[in-house]
Amino acid sequence: MPGMLDRPRFWVRALSRGAASLNTLAGWFGLVVLLLGVAAGIAVPLVFHVSHWVTAVIIMAAALIVALEGSYLEWKDADKGRREAESTLEGARTELEAARRPAVNPPTAVNPAEWKAVCNESGEFPDSKALTFGLDHLFDHRGAFLAFGALRCTVTDPAGITKSATGQGRYYHYGEPFFENAPPVRPGLYRFGFEGQISTGRWVDIASNEHEVQPPPKTGMEVVIDNEIPTPFPGLALILEIEYHVTNHDHVPHQLRPALRGVEVAPRAQTDTPEYAQVLQAYGVISERRRRDGLPNRVQPGETIRGVYLHTFAWDPSGRFPDYTLIIRDERQAYTARPHGAGEDPLAARPAS
Repeated sequence: MPGMLDRPRFWVRALSRGAASLNTLAGWFGLVVLLLGVAAGIAVPLVFHVSHWVTAVIIMAAALIVALEGSYLEWKDADKGRREAESTLEGARTELEAARRPAVNPPTAVNPAEWKAVCNESGEFPDSKALTFGLDHLFDHRGAFLAFGALRCTVTDPAGITKSATGQGRYYHYGEPFFENAPPVRPGLYRFGFEGQISTGRWVDIASNEHEVQPPPKTGMEVVIDNEIPTPFPGLALILEIEYHVTNHDHVPHQLRPALRGVEVAPRAQTDTPEYAQVLQAYGVISERRRRDGLPNRVQPGETIRGVYLHTFAWDPSGRFPDYTLIIRDERQAYTARPHGAGEDPLAARPAS
């Protein structure tokens, strides 16, 4: 029943609103007709001399106009109500989305205190040493990363070579395919930072950091020549005090025995002359003075010891220092050192004696 009554109610409202809407227009029209009738005496004849068919047509036309006007007003109000309802629904939907957005949407600004650039190191030198650079959020807020359309990681290695990687991820392995043509990982300081691309397309700084890659641990013994003190005898000989130190990088002690290689011996005819006696005398004086500086027989793990190797070289007419190789032997092998400015040992490939 309620549905069947909707149509009669609609037409009643339409006719009522149409009549009300046209009432003013009809009033003005009647006033004009009245004035014309009074002025020209045509009102009464016009009314009483019109045929019944014309009168019926006029009445039906008036009713149709009233119905159309009322229907238009009803449609206009319904359309206005529909638009208002849609606007209200859209506002409610927007408010609902805004209420949900804080749980999943990122913050509107980058707070450097909430971000940290990190470097993870793995593997060993020389083949498997690797670095991974990453960006962490202090509160692990997943929406914070949505503020950026992309992330860019820029790394400068100890040699000053700079490489960049861009993508959606938070972690980037230093090497292919992220960092194209990146050099192998080397000991030293790595400087790196992250940038984020915001909705305008601009890149903004997020966080930066440094990471020191330590060199591989040393093994065996390290021999270094620290100083050379000459006592020259022109035309005869050169007495050289070779000061050096030895560092044991192993976890066990070593027995030590020093020696020289590549030494040119003076001719016997020269060493047997009375002039050469002063060379021998000076050598004895220096040996006595440096007696306490001799190399100890044993070096402990992690210990550095110092020594002096005293030797007489044949005189070089050019006045140059002699070319030699200092050898420190332990129970297993020999460790060598070259003088300052000297090239590679030409006899390095031959076994030490």
